[in-house]
Amino acid sequence: EDADSIGAMRALSDALGRRVGGSTGTNLWGAFELVAAMRTAGTTGSVVTLLCDSGERYAHTYFSDDWVREQGLDLAPYRATVETFLATGVWSSPPTTAAARFFSTCRRPASSTTVMDWCSTTAPLRSSAPRRSGSAT
Repeated sequence: EDADSIGAMRALSDALGRRVGGSTGTNLWGAFELVAAMRTAGTTGSVVTLLCDSGERYAHTYFSDDWVREQGLDLAPYRATVETFLATGVWSSPPTTAAARFFSTCRRPASSTTVMDWCSTTAPLRSSAPRRSGSAT
């Protein structure tokens, strides 16, 4: 899903007061979903991600409302998810995301030590649907 990454990228850019790129949005979305899964399972630990780039090269794509609209993307539910998580610590992922489907399979076995051990390996993390056309650079 491109909308989750771009929505997260934009929400983080607003929160930081500086632009970040699409890879950072993808990393942030995944990290927040992992933190939420850990909290649900009652597990503590550290989750680390990176700010991959400044996002400046996406001024005419990911940061362009016209471009986003032309791609048929709705960023609102994804931005709201990240903004709510930053403000409250509550994660309520839109149910259509591949990562939400993946983490919904997570169950903590008594002998497990990592979150990935808790999750079904049969659930795809990314959709097999073809990605939308259009250059992001």
